[in-house]
Amino acid sequence: MATTGRVKTYAGALKTFLNVAPVPAYMFPSSQEKQMDIEAEEDHGNDKPWHCLPYHILVTICRFLQERERGKMGAVCRSWREASQNPGLWRSHVFYLYSHSEAPRGLSWLQARGHNLRHATVMCLGHFDKPKEQFLRALQRSDLIDLDLNGTAYWWSSSGSVTSAGRVMARIVRLLKTQRQLEGFQMRQAMLDYQTGLGILDTLAVSSGSSIVRLGLEDFFGDDLSSSAHAMPQRFAHTITRFTRLSELTVNYEYLTDELLLWFARTDRLGDVT
Repeated sequence: MATTGRVKTYAGALKTFLNVAPVPAYMFPSSQEKQMDIEAEEDHGNDKPWHCLPYHILVTICRFLQERERGKMGAVCRSWREASQNPGLWRSHVFYLYSHSEAPRGLSWLQARGHNLRHATVMCLGHFDKPKEQFLRALQRSDLIDLDLNGTAYWWSSSGSVTSAGRVMARIVRLLKTQRQLEGFQMRQAMLDYQTGLGILDTLAVSSGSSIVRLGLEDFFGDDLSSSAHAMPQRFAHTITRFTRLSELTVNYEYLTDELLLWFARTDRLGDVT
């Protein structure tokens, strides 16, 4: 088996390293003991202790592997497969929805492991099509702690119509309504109109207002603001105060009002404003 060969290689390298340092003579195996090891290896073949490693050690090894490598490790034997499927290994994932084929791949990932997912980052690009809509629908079934939607402006700017852009926002709103314990929410480079942006924050405040600790809203609003621009920072500040546990906020400078800063100072909860 190829894996056994690699294990033997690693074990040989380890023995070579250990033999560099001075070792007392009594620790070296005798010629008879070496011959017994050779005969035992020939008799037992692949029956080596590597497949008998404790479960927690196998899981620790998996933490240093990429997802594709974990999949290969899980194909070696039953004990390795069980370790590679430990729920703690699949708590975080970055979904790159750039090309047409990546949304179905992300959907397959969610169908297999979405119940373990707690920290999701979605990199958005290209046209918002049906596979991406199906992906967001599947993401609703995860119990997330952190959600990062990065670059969603690409979705509605490429949608080509108000109706399509509304479909994007409706799907995001439904996703937020299903998440009741979010602690972190980032929606950078969204470039939303003011009413739509406030609507999303209102939805988030209703579903996770008592649990949100971190908000990342760089370029959350676009430049095309309505005639009531003078009132917008105040309305934004009022919406932010609904997040009762907020301690980290990243937002464009023009939305930092005296009212918002005074609220942070009065509640004595803000650790970082950028």
